Amino acid sequence: MKISFGNDSMAQRAVERGVGLDRTPQSRVEVSVMVSDFIAKNGVRRFEQGVSAEYAAIKQFLFDHGWNLCQQRNHFTLVRVGAKGRAPRTTWGKVMWKVDEIRSAKGLTPIVKRAA
Repeated sequence: MKISFGNDSMAQRAVERGVGLDRTPQSRVEVSVMVSDFIAKNGVRRFEQGVSAEYAAIKQFLFDHGWNLCQQRNHFTLVRVGAKGRAPRTTWGKVMWKVDEIRSAKGLTPIVKRAA
């Protein structure tokens, strides 16, 4: 019996052979248990209202703390406000590292969770 009329011959052969029919449905209970165990072990990180890791929010946060963030295609530049000269290129990871450095200095929770 043909189930589909598309170009999916591999899927049709798998259905004909009964591939995957021996699988049993898994419940999400195991995942819920794992999540609750993780929260019990590590806790939940909380952020103040309005904190976001999107570009516009990070740019405003850095500007409020004396840094100018610009994006050109697939790279970024991060310089002190009012600095002269050409700004060096950087990556988003390094930008987030700087944001976390500033947040940590102010006693706030870092956005990126680093390995312990």
